[in-house]
Amino acid sequence: MNIADKITFLNQATLESLDEVEKLKIVARFTETGLKILDGDFGFAFSKQSKNKTYRLIYKSPNMSYHPRLPRKNGFTYRVEKSRQPYLGVVKKEKIAKYDLTPYMKSIVIVPIFYKRHQYGNIVLCFKAKRIFSEQD
Repeated sequence: MNIADKITFLNQATLESLDEVEKLKIVARFTETGLKILDGDFGFAFSKQSKNKTYRLIYKSPNMSYHPRLPRKNGFTYRVEKSRQPYLGVVKKEKIAKYDLTPYMKSIVIVPIFYKRHQYGNIVLCFKAKRIFSEQD
């Protein structure tokens, strides 16, 4: 898919979201659009609960058999929250089995969701194969 096609899909998702009132439907639309643009396998999204600063799963792709664990301190999501920048990279094998994501995915993209200058949560795009991301991605 070339850059023009990617921009077209993103613009379409944006336009379709303008009249949407349910935030969860907007998150689902952008998760699935991101998967289409980057040729991902499945995705999910977490929202951050402002009162107790915990996360909850708010969306997962219909074709997803893996059930994501809530973000943990020092995990990928925590790094995105601290830097306020997307993360695109490989998933490394964890020493503790319950935190090891490599049986489900080899690469990951995490994009922070901002709403009125507040970080609402993260969209996570997953790739079953190892992927090297380009500057365009």
